Amino acid sequence: MLERAKEKLNFMSTKERERYDVVTADAANLTFEDNSFDTIVDSFGLCSFDDPVKVLIELQRVCKPDGKILLLEHGRSKTYLGLSGYLDKHAERHAKNWVSALLLG
Repeated sequence: MLERAKEKLNFMSTKERERYDVVTADAANLTFEDNSFDTIVDSFGLCSFDDPVKVLIELQRVCKPDGKILLLEHGRSKTYLGLSGYLDKHAERHAKNWVSALLLG
């Protein structure tokens, strides 16, 4: 996704591009100053952090007091029991694939 973001920046004017930066960072130890961001978005990431609470505290630190932290996470649904059943049925395989992908890098 970082590469795709960098590619999109190439299509912007120099003035537009100045508003953006693409960085690789440790979400639990961000190098940004306190109250740096209006909005922070994390999609399907909290479950992959070693210490998700530490990450949330760090996100809160860099988010402005009137800013927003938007989290899109997966979880069990009480409304869509069929979907929850499907996810449960394939959870072990998904976990093995995830671990394999991490180990193979």
